[in-house]
Amino acid sequence: MSDERIWRALADPSRRDILDRLRSRPHTTGELADRFDMTRYGVMKHLSVLVDAGLVLVRRRGRQRWNYLNVVPLQEALERWATPFQRSTARSLMRLRDLSESHGREESTMVTRPEILQIEQEIRIAAPPGRVFKALTEEVSEWWGRGYRLLDEDSTVKVIPHVGEHMLETSGSREASWGMVTSVEPDRELELTGRMGMGGAVTGVIRYELEPDGAGTLLKLSHHATGEIDEDTEANYTKGWQYLLGECLRGYLDESHN
Repeated sequence: MSDERIWRALADPSRRDILDRLRSRPHTTGELADRFDMTRYGVMKHLSVLVDAGLVLVRRRGRQRWNYLNVVPLQEALERWATPFQRSTARSLMRLRDLSESHGREESTMVTRPEILQIEQEIRIAAPPGRVFKALTEEVSEWWGRGYRLLDEDSTVKVIPHVGEHMLETSGSREASWGMVTSVEPDRELELTGRMGMGGAVTGVIRYELEPDGAGTLLKLSHHATGEIDEDTEANYTKGWQYLLGECLRGYLDESHN
């Protein structure tokens, strides 16, 4: 995905408004059309530009077209334009700004939201689907970030790709399940059902879909969950998946594939 498409998509204020609305939750095309002072055709034209730039993903459910924010292309573009030092400095300045703006405000009690967590991401990987599927099952420990382990940094993580088996993390005699395999089609699809590391009363479904993309793979992630999910949890999981798949998995496969 070229940076030019991303910057062109972001240049229009209406398209930026659409992305702002999708930050809170996915919307149907009809919902977006109702919220903007333009025709449905106009909204669909803007959505087409955002989809072409990879910033919006479309999932169809029956007759409805659901639109999801996809932050991965934008993050990749920013990574190419900024050095690690610059990114760290920018994050520090943003945290300072947020603290300054919040000074004097009353602290509010965090309220859990009844709606579901919905994350949709797409990552292009320069390895064939079979190789990616193996990394998602047998070789999870090789790329799953240490800071994302449930037990400890030296634990092992593995998925046995058979219905009824688990994504299991082990450390000595201790074991922890991330989720149970509920659907699998080798080299094409893997679905897990469970809490996926979330605390409290939560249930969720994670689906990986692998599509050939030239000599590589288009990896589609869907993570939907319901339960005691607050805004911080949703934001952390969105960034976490982006990091685990977009950097850790892809980096591991790029290194092992070459």
